[in-house]
Amino acid sequence: MNCEFSSFDFEEIYNWVEEMWSEEVHRKPKKEVVSRCEVTVPAYLPLMALSTEFELLEPLRPLQRKSYDNENRFLTPKPVIMLKPHSELLGKITSCNISVVLLDEKGTPLCSREQQLMRGPCGEEAIIATPHLRTSSMSIRVSHRLVESKASLCFIVDYETQDGTKARCVVTSNCFNFVRNRRRNKGIKC
Repeated sequence: MNCEFSSFDFEEIYNWVEEMWSEEVHRKPKKEVVSRCEVTVPAYLPLMALSTEFELLEPLRPLQRKSYDNENRFLTPKPVIMLKPHSELLGKITSCNISVVLLDEKGTPLCSREQQLMRGPCGEEAIIATPHLRTSSMSIRVSHRLVESKASLCFIVDYETQDGTKARCVVTSNCFNFVRNRRRNKGIKC
């Protein structure tokens, strides 16, 4: 196999890459960038249908710890959303994306600033794996800066079926309390 490249070819490719990179760096966005939280937290969340087809594999522990800076303390057990075993959607779903939203104890979505205190799976979205009909375990952590002491999670499920029907439903977790588990040393015991 004889591959001959002249230095001109590489120079031409290099110049093209540099030109494209320069355009990308100096291009100004045509529209305002909106954060994920502002897009995925619908104000009409209570009006969305609770899912009869999807469920949380197991409830979250009633007592949870917030995650401090430099710490990866996740909610436990790590949430898994799955298609119910006797669902009418079995074998019909072609795609399914799940977004996670923080709710207060009354089930109202927290404001977008507070939503940003939650860090979730791969940019706060998960995908249901078609062969397994469930998500992988979601590593979700909530910053210690969140003021709320009680919360729950809302999983917004967007799916499409083989006939092209698109639908959205929600699955909510149980309400849980955030506790502080910082014990102060009261002295050395002998």
